Amino acid sequence: MLTLLLADDSVTTQRVIALTFAEESFRVVTASDGQQALDAMAGPPPDIVLASTVLPRISGYDLAQQMQGRAALRSVPVLLLSGAFESVDAARLEASGARGFIEKPLEPTAVISRVRELLGLKDTSPAVRLAPVAPQAPLALSSVADDFAALLAFETGDVVEPPPVPASAAASAPIVVQAGAPEITDVILDQIAQRVADRLNSSNFGAELRTAMAAAIRDTVRTVVADTSERLIRDEIGRVKARAERDTR
Repeated sequence: MLTLLLADDSVTTQRVIALTFAEESFRVVTASDGQQALDAMAGPPPDIVLASTVLPRISGYDLAQQMQGRAALRSVPVLLLSGAFESVDAARLEASGARGFIEKPLEPTAVISRVRELLGLKDTSPAVRLAPVAPQAPLALSSVADDFAALLAFETGDVVEPPPVPASAAASAPIVVQAGAPEITDVILDQIAQRVADRLNSSNFGAELRTAMAAAIRDTVRTVVADTSERLIRDEIGRVKARAERDTR
């Protein structure tokens, strides 16, 4: 597997590059500044470096130039990334030894094509084919009414131990409701409803519930925002790749 080192302090760019090369047999290593990128190359060198022209501590231009001064890194191609509103300094680009630049926002297919070109690779990514999903046997239970009656008996206090998970849950027989099974009466439902209401009205439970809800909301917001951002990026990359495939046909 080839290694691509990305030097960019933009979290968005880091995510875009990681998603772009997720299916391209590349291991993506990220650095948030030029010095961190140099430190990351202290061991085995990467196969290619993508570096933003503007970086903290060491710019992309200087990073490429310093790599030219190290024998172990001299042959590693560097592709600079410039902002949409940043003009590329042609003199610094030539002096740095970088192989060229790409403007942001990055188009996934263009980045992949340029990276493969610099590495002398052909675009041999196979089309993704989904294997057919094997049909699964339907979940089957027997004596459903009896099992449910046992759960109700535990809830209403008629038994002190919870009933075991019925072995019938793993069976392959169809659902069978036995004749003459106990009825779920209004009295039983009222008892269950009252016990739930008593629990909800408990002051301790109310405080616990508020604390748990606040924590759950915070966790949900963090997860949803991150997942939504990644989904939007994935969708956009998918649309761009699909459009490029149609154009090449």
